[in-house]
Amino acid sequence: GMVLSPDPVPKAMVDKNIHKLSFFTGTHSLPSEENEASTLEIRSFIKSLPAGATLVCLISGGASSLLCLPPDPISIADLQHTYDVLLRSGASIHEMNTGRKHINVVKGGQLAQFAHHLRLRSYLLSDVPQDTAHMIGSGPTLSNPSTYEQALDILHDYSLADQIPKSVLQYLEQGAIGHYPETPKPELNDH
Repeated sequence: GMVLSPDPVPKAMVDKNIHKLSFFTGTHSLPSEENEASTLEIRSFIKSLPAGATLVCLISGGASSLLCLPPDPISIADLQHTYDVLLRSGASIHEMNTGRKHINVVKGGQLAQFAHHLRLRSYLLSDVPQDTAHMIGSGPTLSNPSTYEQALDILHDYSLADQIPKSVLQYLEQGAIGHYPETPKPELNDH
């Protein structure tokens, strides 16, 4: 198994029963190269599991920044800047996570797509109002009802389009016209 957290887990706390876990430390509240590298490790681990195995995911607050993998046109620096702008914008967590889901290839149900060969079980610890499941950690294992267009609308509603990197704005605009596939939608089976 794998654990990704914002604070190192002290070796004294690692029980002999969980010694086979790999522990990764990342940054919060902004993503980083460290988070991106850990996410790549997690994705690789998921892909390596044998077909039919059960994958258990425990997702809690902080996963929106800890678990991050921007699409190719967006650098980790541009992702950091965008998260920072969103955090300072006054947007709600639901609005911020709507944007985050569309500039990250492991959010909004996309991590679950890497586990298509597995039985996936997600356990969620909510830190969001109304406990909206697909918003917790930006919903890496749950389908996403929002769209690129809605993410763009939020940027425009808060007058953020000129504050975020051009790569992010262009990616969202291209996604809204169908250049990039949408995140998995609720009509698909959630695991």
